[in-house]
Amino acid sequence: MTAPVEKGSRNLFRQWDAAHVWHPFTQMQEYLATEPLMVVAAEGHYLIDDLGRRLFDGTSALWCNLFGHRVPEIDAAITEQLGRFAHTTLLGTTHPAVAELAKALVEVAPKGLNHVFFSDNGATAVEAALKIAFQYRLLTQGKAPAEEARYLSLDNAYHGDTLGAAAVGGVELFHDIFRPIMLPSLKTPSPYCYRCPIGKTPADCSVDCADDLEQALARAEGRVCAVILEPGVQAAAGMLVLPKGFLTRAAAACRKHGALLILDEVATGFGRTGSLFACQHEGVTPDIILPSIYDYLEIGESHLENALEADHIQPADYHPLNQVKQYVPELQKNSKERIAKSKDFALAKPRAAVGRFGCARKTVRQQLDRACTTM
Repeated sequence: MTAPVEKGSRNLFRQWDAAHVWHPFTQMQEYLATEPLMVVAAEGHYLIDDLGRRLFDGTSALWCNLFGHRVPEIDAAITEQLGRFAHTTLLGTTHPAVAELAKALVEVAPKGLNHVFFSDNGATAVEAALKIAFQYRLLTQGKAPAEEARYLSLDNAYHGDTLGAAAVGGVELFHDIFRPIMLPSLKTPSPYCYRCPIGKTPADCSVDCADDLEQALARAEGRVCAVILEPGVQAAAGMLVLPKGFLTRAAAACRKHGALLILDEVATGFGRTGSLFACQHEGVTPDIILPSIYDYLEIGESHLENALEADHIQPADYHPLNQVKQYVPELQKNSKERIAKSKDFALAKPRAAVGRFGCARKTVRQQLDRACTTM
């Protein structure tokens, strides 16, 4: 049992916190007027505060600690890796742990997703995914279609807080104040059976909310390079459960209109909805999936994010360098004019790698097997 923090030290820490820490998604005036929770330790599924109280971690550290806190196997894997090194770059180099982790991810991912892009946090992962989709459009269709590339997402969506990820988000409380500095993206109504935006009831609905998405893609006439959505549940929106069949229709519409499908499984992946990935409930394999199974991974000191991509989505690095370079000057020259003219459509940046993977090296497989067998 962790001993309570002495009162003098507790007051000092809180003074420093009040004076220097700017808390995310927190109204600071309200926060400073209250007695904040100060976590000093954690065990399993419980947090321990500075008064010695054990509090159930109902959000798993905001969906990050899938297996709980201080899991012996994970801690041992971290310690083992730190005995080698804490961090090294992947820019033109590699190391055994990252190769082994990528292989393990591919083995459990929906069939056909064979490439992993690692990033250090969810927002940059989304940005990477959106850029991958844009590059795919550029390399497969050329400069002119790439200049008109657009993204489509759902109302009430949450994909991160950097400008690109926020642009494809749809929770006004989080991002509306920043709308003037974000590129617009196409939006369609969020499926919400409890308060249906189109006035349907389960008795008279056949997933009619998917019609809006299909019609938006049709109106765009092939300009949408990617659709990004949260399969199964829109978590940050208030746990809005998507109706069965919506994802299937969305995937079919993407194929019909030539758009990539990016599935953000930060909140739903790795067993959180009963299957390993939420998209597997409907047998859908996306072009890019953003899984999250964080658990304070150490393949380096950073938390790890990842995106898994299908074989047909090869990054520019896999194409002849001159094939990529030939588009760059013209794209730079036309970018300001293109953005200024974009009114009904606009470039939104994709959320690519969100794979918070909490186990290093061989522990990955052990923890996933354990999670699956206890579902």
